[in-house]
Amino acid sequence: MNEEIFPIVDENDNIIGAKPRKDVLETDIFRVAALMLINEKGEFLLQKRHASKKASPNLWAPSCAGHVQQGETYEDAIRREASEEIDAKLLLSIVPYEKFFRESVTLDTGIFRRRFSQGFVSIYDTTNMPPLAPDGVEVSEIRWISPSALQKELADSPEKFIGNMSEIVASIGSFLANHPDFLKSDKKEKP
Repeated sequence: MNEEIFPIVDENDNIIGAKPRKDVLETDIFRVAALMLINEKGEFLLQKRHASKKASPNLWAPSCAGHVQQGETYEDAIRREASEEIDAKLLLSIVPYEKFFRESVTLDTGIFRRRFSQGFVSIYDTTNMPPLAPDGVEVSEIRWISPSALQKELADSPEKFIGNMSEIVASIGSFLANHPDFLKSDKKEKP
């Protein structure tokens, strides 16, 4: 596998350099992209991060996510991650819903991280599209869940989810409330 090179950005998300992943410092800001797939029933696809992952192992997270690598846009990165992690190779329409800056300490590693995170949503028609599958390396399980069931699980068992999952779900909920035609739109994937 080639060494991952991350673009390093300033506080306005402008690229100011690049570094191999192993050389990224706590003061560096890098880019991350995340995608939530929504099926024809309005359910969200969650992934369970593999037990071997350094950060947040065995926790539920959005459908897929990953670091933006040198030469990629946020959308390029999430398309690559979707293909690698859950075998979603045919995503035609990916819609950005929010980009935010986040500073946090990864609880399980103690590493301080600074990043811009671009969230995307996409409709995945499970009746007409190929089935999705976890890669078994980064993702151990996937499952569809209704927004109300997800809200209940987040309230009852937040420790089963990545640290910012409630924020992600709330942001997607706001996006869907402000774009009521999104789930009825022509953005549905077609075979």
